[in-house]
Amino acid sequence: MAAPASRGRRGSGSAAALAFGAALALVGLRGTAAFALAGLPVLLWRVEGVIAILVFLCSIVPYAWTWNIPGGGEWRFTLPVYPLFLISAAAAVEGAVRLSFGMLTSGSRRASLVSLARYAATAALLTALGVWTFRWLDWLRVGEAVAQRRSALIEPGSPGRFFFASGWEWDRRAGRAATASMVGREARLRLPLPPNLGARVVLRVGAAPPAARPVRILLGDVPVGSISDSREGGEVATVDLDARSPRTGGVVELRFIASGPVNDHPSLSLLWVRLEPL
Repeated sequence: MAAPASRGRRGSGSAAALAFGAALALVGLRGTAAFALAGLPVLLWRVEGVIAILVFLCSIVPYAWTWNIPGGGEWRFTLPVYPLFLISAAAAVEGAVRLSFGMLTSGSRRASLVSLARYAATAALLTALGVWTFRWLDWLRVGEAVAQRRSALIEPGSPGRFFFASGWEWDRRAGRAATASMVGREARLRLPLPPNLGARVVLRVGAAPPAARPVRILLGDVPVGSISDSREGGEVATVDLDARSPRTGGVVELRFIASGPVNDHPSLSLLWVRLEPL
């Protein structure tokens, strides 16, 4: 009698696996990625899930320092962790089904609500921690490269938020890389620069918007450069910082001051910033 029951369980398991695979095929890669992210809070509340996340982190974190190096972001380097995405997506689907059935049953509704609140709080904490970690790793990447006297590229976007301290907005247009647009009268750019080390700051400037204004670049209150209002895009502005330039805690802060009255148009857009040790 045990054999037919065992075969039945195997058959139902295979059917569930096929249904899950078909669902992922329908939602595509983006949908699968969303399910995988949604499954992280579920995995964190399970012992086997914590083990899976530790394996994922140990496999993926080392490539955070090589991702922007030519050839350092190849997909084959992270291939071993792809099955973990499917595990996380499956955990999200299983958790959603379990909570849905629990909400429909009066006896387990309270427990389901507690689990839902627990998963939501965990997801919010993971989101905040993940955003901060990505930005911190990008800051460390640039700081380490400059300390070893290697140039480092800084690109606008969420990972670069620690560099573009204030007065900037991201401009993402379809098919184009993000640009940092200066809003208001003043914006600040923070750069890691160890003591007793000089560097050249290379600014790739975008095309001047309508009613653009000249922008002065200051280090503290000392002018160190300027950007005209007649730029056509693709131009490069440079700022040289010597080893005696003032810095706080190994950080140099450049101030961008727009001339004239403030209007609704950005005064300056930056495509990227490169820090070159001297």
